[in-house]
Amino acid sequence: MSGIIGGIVAGIVIVFIRFAARNASASVEGASGTRIARYPVVARGFTWILALVPVGLWVALFKATADQVGIGIMVCLAMSTAALSLLLEFNLARATWSESRIVSHSPWRKERSINWEDVAEVRFSSAANWIVIRDQSSVRIRLPTLFGGLAELLQTLKSNAPQSLGPSIDEATWQWRKSVSTRKILGLPGSRA
Repeated sequence: MSGIIGGIVAGIVIVFIRFAARNASASVEGASGTRIARYPVVARGFTWILALVPVGLWVALFKATADQVGIGIMVCLAMSTAALSLLLEFNLARATWSESRIVSHSPWRKERSINWEDVAEVRFSSAANWIVIRDQSSVRIRLPTLFGGLAELLQTLKSNAPQSLGPSIDEATWQWRKSVSTRKILGLPGSRA
């Protein structure tokens, strides 16, 4: 029963985060005017709350009996690793863009940059649930669909990338909107219009 309740709670949290991402605007960085797409504040805050779970488990481990310590350490290490991964991803990953280029920042790889005129491909990866932008030298920037500000970024991409990419940008935009649709998440029928 607790697994069912946990699944329902997790589903509600995901729907809420997707709704927040779909409706979030890009932020603007100071005087430079650089735009920033990142995970919404609600998602970043949620990761800090989740980080309290392994802290509580480590505290509870001090009260464990000797036969529970081994498994307790493994559970605590796994939960700590998961919480740290979420904290890093949700708080450090972002995409910035200006009138000349897009830059991807991630805790997992080096910074990547693509000038708008060098964009060669834009597509939506439904398997990974992100938008992929590739340049002529095969540099790829992957944008998670939970980033807030993606609508503005995709509009800037359409305005500044080569005109021949217009249809693929439109298709990626439609696929992104469909992926964050509450109707899709809840399994309700919907239309492309």
